[in-house]
Amino acid sequence: MDKTKNKKLKISRKMLGGIIIAMIIVVVAAGVYVTQLGNATLVEAEVIKNGTVSQLIKETGTVDSEHSALVTAKSVMEIKSLSFQEGDTVKAGQVILKTDVTAAQLTVKSMESEAAGLRIQYSRAKDTAAQNKLLLDQGAISQDEYLSAVTIRDQLAAQVSAMNYSISSMKENMDSGGITAPIDGVITQVYVETGDTVQPASPILEISDLKDLFLTANLVASDADLIKVGNKASVYTKDSVARDDKAFVRKIHIKAFDLISDLGISQKRVKVEIQLGDSAKIRLGNTMNVDITVDMRENVLVVSKKAVFEVNLKNHVYVIFKGKAVLRQVELGLKGEDGWEVLSGLTSGEQVIISPDNSITDGTRVKI
Repeated sequence: MDKTKNKKLKISRKMLGGIIIAMIIVVVAAGVYVTQLGNATLVEAEVIKNGTVSQLIKETGTVDSEHSALVTAKSVMEIKSLSFQEGDTVKAGQVILKTDVTAAQLTVKSMESEAAGLRIQYSRAKDTAAQNKLLLDQGAISQDEYLSAVTIRDQLAAQVSAMNYSISSMKENMDSGGITAPIDGVITQVYVETGDTVQPASPILEISDLKDLFLTANLVASDADLIKVGNKASVYTKDSVARDDKAFVRKIHIKAFDLISDLGISQKRVKVEIQLGDSAKIRLGNTMNVDITVDMRENVLVVSKKAVFEVNLKNHVYVIFKGKAVLRQVELGLKGEDGWEVLSGLTSGEQVIISPDNSITDGTRVKI
């Protein structure tokens, strides 16, 4: 009986010893793991997954109206009263500024008298030029004398033409009862005030069609070569209060021109027109940001450009595998603003390190 007890006691001591040894091993292993974890480098990571990559060209542009007209004075006139203001809607043919018919009639008579005098001078100058041509052919006068007579004749012809146009315009205004709107639209700017005296061709107001706006952007020539008519575009203000994601490229002008940049550098630029799709909140004359989509790949594997770096002129990333940074070469396709298309080297669900610094090398222990 005592032998049996002693035997069981020995077995119990052996089991207890085994348990203690196992516990020590676990504690030591845990300590080693904690120590290794404590020595691991803290990193930021992202999970590789499918998405969309877009290549964009970014620029700024100015909002214009498809149909806009500048109304100018046809003759010297005094602005006695204004019956319109910015924001008023007008129709083509509507009288927007009445003129003093009596004063206009007197002006027309004075202009007609002046025109008659100019026509007499022109007639004489025309005859003189013709006579001088005969004398030139006979060798009686020099080429310079003949050209001088021709110049005087042409100058007087231009003055007669300009005077006839002014008289015609003045009479047209008299017949209509004043200056009329040339197009349907909204008055977007007024250049005169009551009491002003304006000269012929002076701007009075601007009328614009606010229902058909577009944006004009001057792209660097090399960027303009990448886009095509029909490319999608997004137009937005800096604070994105006004935004239009239905815009598209409608025209790429042929000729490049020189433009001085903000840094004082001369650049070749190309004018590009962007048709707006939703201009409800977009203001005429505003400077807007525009993103033109040059290329797009959908449902492709995407990696952040912050994860990619070069080693021996090849693209690489650090993949996190079993708590370590593993250097891996990747092949990239389309490069977007933030994400780049992955052609090979990564699979969906893997984690890569974002913006790895010099402390990270192949095999470095890391933690997220």
